[in-house]
Amino acid sequence: MMKLHLDFSALHQLAQKIGAPSVQFGIDADPRDFDPIVIGDGREVPITEVSTAGGLLSYKGRQVVLYIKDHSHNFDRVVAQPSEGNKFHLAHCSTLAEMIDKKRYERYVVKNSVDRLFTISSTRPQERQTQVKLHVCKNCLNTLNYQGYKTQGARRTEIVDEFDLQRFFATFTSCFRHSPSGVEHESALYTTDWAALSLPIRQSSQFCCADCGVNCSSHSYLSHVRHKNRVLTDNNPDNLEVLCADCCRKSQPQFMRVTQKEMRTIQQLRADQGLFAISSWADVLRLCDPALYGDAHELRDRGWPPPVLHYAVQNSHNKTVILDMAWPQQKKALSLWPVGMIPQWQIFGFRQIKLPKQTVDRI
Repeated sequence: MMKLHLDFSALHQLAQKIGAPSVQFGIDADPRDFDPIVIGDGREVPITEVSTAGGLLSYKGRQVVLYIKDHSHNFDRVVAQPSEGNKFHLAHCSTLAEMIDKKRYERYVVKNSVDRLFTISSTRPQERQTQVKLHVCKNCLNTLNYQGYKTQGARRTEIVDEFDLQRFFATFTSCFRHSPSGVEHESALYTTDWAALSLPIRQSSQFCCADCGVNCSSHSYLSHVRHKNRVLTDNNPDNLEVLCADCCRKSQPQFMRVTQKEMRTIQQLRADQGLFAISSWADVLRLCDPALYGDAHELRDRGWPPPVLHYAVQNSHNKTVILDMAWPQQKKALSLWPVGMIPQWQIFGFRQIKLPKQTVDRI
C-alpha cells in the first residue's frame, strides 16, 4: 500500500480563522470500494450469481431487482397499459422460487437503477424495444413486509401504486457495499452556494438533529440540512432544519445513502446520549435502521413488546457485539449482521423470524 504524507496545516489555519469547530478525523476501512461493474437497466447475468441472502436480491455486492425483459407475447398491450406487463422482483418471493424450480430463470435480467423505467423488448414480428413503468411484484412486498404490507389491508393498493425504487433502495443502503446506479450526485440538486450556506446552519444548531435529538458534533459529516418543503433550491431559513443522516434519509423522497458504519455510529451516539428511551413501537420505527422496518412491523403486529435498540452484549469469543433489536429478559435478538454465537441467546437475522404470534406475557 502506498503511503502518503500530506500537510494540512494551511487548511487548519483557515478553519480556525472562519471559526469552524475542530473534529477528530481519520481514514479507515470503509466497506464501499471502487468497483467498475456497471449494471444499470436490464443486464443479463447468470441467475446462479444472483444472491438471495436474507431474501433481498443482490449481484456482486449490489442490490438489484429482477424482471423479464422479453414481452414478445404482449408487447403492444404493455406499452399501452404497463400494469399488464410482467412484474419486477425485489426479493426471493414465492413467484421467483417457482420460476427457479421450473428452470425458467433464464428469462430474467437484473437492474439496479433507481428510475422506474424498465426496458422491454419483442422479437415478433420484428425486433422492438422501449421503456415502460412496470409494476412491483406483490409477493415480494409480502416477503419483505415492505412498509408493513402484510397487514395494511386496503392500503396495499396504495403501496403498490406509489412504490418508488429510490426510496426502496435507500431503505437498505446499510446492507450493501455499493449505491445503485442512476443516482444524481447530491451537488447537482442544490444551489451552487449550498455547501457554504449549510455549514453555518449546522454549526448554529451545534450539529443536533431536530428530529431524534442526536448531537453529531463529534462526527459533523453525519449532520445534514433538510429542505422542509422538499424544494432543494428554496433556501429560505424557515424552510431549513438540521437532521442527522438517518432522519434525513427517512424524511426525503430522493435517494440518500447511509452506510452500515454511518448508521452504527449514529446509533452509538444516540445510545451514549441517552436517546433510546423506547416506550412504544412508534419510537422503534422512528429510531431503528429502516432495513428492519419489515421485521419491526411484523413483530409489533404479533404482539411483541418494543425491543431495546443497539444493545451491547458479549459473544462466545468474549467480544462485545451490538444487537440491532434485543429483548434481554427473553434473550432474543434481531441483528442485520452476523454477531457470532451468544450463549443462551436466540439471534435472528434479517427476515428470519418465523415464530407464532406472541403476547407480552409469553415473550
